[in-house]
Amino acid sequence: MSVSRRKFLETTALTVAAAKMVPGVLGSASRNSGGPAAVMNPTKAFGSGYFGEWIQDEFGLPAFHYT
Repeated sequence: MSVSRRKFLETTALTVAAAKMVPGVLGSASRNSGGPAAVMNPTKAFGSGYFGEWIQDEFGLPAFHYT
């Protein structure tokens, strides 16, 4: 199956347009509506210690910050 550049760009543009109209299509709704990142406990009851602590990165995902 061969795909031309024009067909690829057309499909990509339609996908982006659909994702903007329906926010839940590509997972953007979980970032904007306080999805899993909002459920995390900010007190960090475990996992932090001498080497650093758990933080949230720019995408709202857990990350370890070494100090």
